[in-house]
Amino acid sequence: MRIEALECFHEIMKSGSIRQAATNRYITQQGLSKVVQSLEAELGVPLFQKSGRNVIPTAQGIMLDEFAQTVIEDYEDLRQR
Repeated sequence: MRIEALECFHEIMKSGSIRQAATNRYITQQGLSKVVQSLEAELGVPLFQKSGRNVIPTAQGIMLDEFAQTVIEDYEDLRQR
């Protein structure tokens, strides 16, 4: 699992939309969708349910976001040291 994948995932969680998260991260929606598919394949669980243009996190998605936030914060702290 790459830190960039967790950052992308967390951006989707914050925005509630793959389209908005892709815009915020300066990548394509297709690229961001592939990141999510890769995470889901790696973990063996669905992370989102689609609801129109928005996505709703699954219970596993919520748990991953808690982990992702910690990893991202620790990574930023390490980079600044």
